[in-house]
Amino acid sequence: MLKKGISFFGVFSLATGAMISSGIFILPGLAFAKAGPAVFISYFLAGILGLIGIFSVIELSTAMPKAGGDYFFIIKVFGPLFGTISGLLGWLALSLKSAFAIFGIAEIIFIYTGFSPLISGLILCLFFVALNIIGVKEAAILQIILVAGLLLLMILYIVFGLPKIKLSNFSPFITTNFNSIIITSGFIFISFGGLLKVASMSEEVSNPKRNIPLGMLTSIIVVTILYTLITVVITGTLNPENFKTTLTPVADSAKILMG
Repeated sequence: MLKKGISFFGVFSLATGAMISSGIFILPGLAFAKAGPAVFISYFLAGILGLIGIFSVIELSTAMPKAGGDYFFIIKVFGPLFGTISGLLGWLALSLKSAFAIFGIAEIIFIYTGFSPLISGLILCLFFVALNIIGVKEAAILQIILVAGLLLLMILYIVFGLPKIKLSNFSPFITTNFNSIIITSGFIFISFGGLLKVASMSEEVSNPKRNIPLGMLTSIIVVTILYTLITVVITGTLNPENFKTTLTPVADSAKILMG
């Protein structure tokens, strides 16, 4: 039996931190090229789809709050073979995602300090491994701090951006057809990826029947609202031609709004 050290805020932060990434900082430009000014509707629809899927995961996680998450669910239903395949694929996906994230942080450190990315990447890797070995509670505390800072920045961006929106950027509103908006919602659905990984730590959640559903539902609702408002601000503040081609839409918009 694992120690139950993750609270509601831990579940919320782990789920939110897993979702907020390149899906909102990079993808909006690519999505805008497909859906036009209605791109924020695509993000909202994707959030609704994610919310529907969350109910199944919540049901499984609260009924079987065991470490392993989807691996445990699959092995119970389909047996060890399919469970092993799922576990290996999940491990590989998380390994690649973690390596990509550490590489990104190491590159930022290199840009500002000139410190070797290989050395800083190794130090970061060892730090996060050690943190998780120490305990999931400690890892969750760090995640809460990081997510709180990230949400604060996103809210500030929205607050500064909404009054400066140019309504002319939304005309014409539908540049293709409504099918393109729906298809684009599938394209950017990856923006909500990672949320389900909270199920892997359900055995370590205190009062799982309350904190798992409350934390996961609150997380996807908050992130959906933020994604929708952020894409509204980007659309209203960036030149449409620039928006179509940029891979750093939030940064480009924030530079205009806040320097």
